[in-house]
Amino acid sequence: MLAISTLLNHRGQNRKQCRGFTLAEVLVVIFLIGLLSSIIVPNLPLLLDRIDYKANREAILQSIRQLPYKAYKKNQNLILTGTHPSDESKNTDISLSNNDLIQNGGGRYPAIYELINLEIPNGWRVNIDSPIIFRPTGFCSGGELAVFFGSEKHEYLLQPPRCDLEESG
Repeated sequence: MLAISTLLNHRGQNRKQCRGFTLAEVLVVIFLIGLLSSIIVPNLPLLLDRIDYKANREAILQSIRQLPYKAYKKNQNLILTGTHPSDESKNTDISLSNNDLIQNGGGRYPAIYELINLEIPNGWRVNIDSPIIFRPTGFCSGGELAVFFGSEKHEYLLQPPRCDLEESG
């Protein structure tokens, strides 16, 4: 009986003391949420594709930036050359000539080299025109490389001796 009298007393109090939202306030919030989602949802796949594209490109560049450390860790020269497609079934043009040997004064001497195969995401390709040699000291010979995805091309320059990777063009 006490609960019913308490309920009846609350109905007679001012509206300011009651807590909650009116129907109009709730409808305005639902309308705004619907309006924002109608703007965001159609652009979401494009946004996700851009994020994926940038993440894959950065993964390729990061693997190239780590090559001086890999040469140091293995204590041998590493060579990055040829074409690196994402599909392993494609042929890669990785060949060395006598010009790729290290020069010591006027003569040449053979060095231990390991050819590098980059891990490339699907649909991507990396072209290196002239071999880039990474030394165990952490230095590199420098060179140019191009990263392709579909029709998009990004050209980079490896600045010797520290192998600083800069976008060129």
